[in-house]
Formats: sequence, C-alpha cells, structure tokens
Amino acid sequence: MTVLFAALIAAALPFPAVQDAAALGRAGTAAFDRGAGAGVTPQTIGEETRCALYWDQWRRAISDGVPSAALLAALPAAVSEEATGRTASAWSSRVMDVHFERNGNLDAMHGQFEREAPALLSGIDNAVFGDVKAMDGLMEMLGICRNVPG
Repeated sequence: MTVLFAALIAAALPFPAVQDAAALGRAGTAAFDRGAGAGVTPQTIGEETRCALYWDQWRRAISDGVPSAALLAALPAAVSEEATGRTASAWSSRVMDVHFERNGNLDAMHGQFEREAPALLSGIDNAVFGDVKAMDGLMEMLGICRNVPG
C-alpha cells in the first residue's frame, strides 16, 4: 500500500521529482556555478531588490528547516546557512540604503517583496522537494546574485 501511495503522489507531482539529495545538490551546484559564471549582474534597483528577496527567502527556508541537511551538504558552500546569512544581510542593507536614498522610504522595496515572495516561496519548496527545474532557477539566480555591489 505504501508503494502504491508513493507512486500516486509521484504521478500527481507537476514536475520531475528527484529523490536523491546528492543528485539534486549536484544539479543545484551546476546551476549556481552557471549563474556565478554568466557575467550577469543586477543593473537596476528592481533587480537588486529581487536579489535581496532571493537571498532573504533562501535564508528563511534554511532557518525553517525546509531544505534537508543532506541537500544543504550537497549544495555549494556559498548557499550554506552561514554564508547565506551573510549574503542575505549584505543584500538587505544594500537595497534598503538605495531605496531610502532614492525614495526617502522603503515602500517600493516592501511592495516588491510582497508581490514576489509568494511565488518565490513556492519555487523554493518545489526546488528542495525534488523539482530540478525549480532548483535550477533558484540556484542560478543565487549564483547571479552572489556578489553584493559596493
């Protein structure tokens, strides 16, 4: 019965699930490396805010125990709990400073976070539970956003 139930759930998933944390970690590492090596950097305050959001939500997912310890161990050190905390804090400071300097407030930043966070959280859940395409997109974006300007 358990095998049948697992097969039914797997068939209902909207993505190709990877059950092996090591394999998913390898895919995530390749995507992170691809993003880091793409030579692309955020150019606008909106793109920088998106980078801050990605790092913040990844930090929250780790803090909430969403990715398994096995998956975290298989991903690059740059997205470990400790490194993510530093990068998320640096992005947050950068984006808050720029928004406040430009607008005198953080309303635009908070608005972008509110609009984009739900889809990103769903994507993170999909990524850590085996959706290779979601993992690819998440890790590639974190790779692109690995360096905070300034």
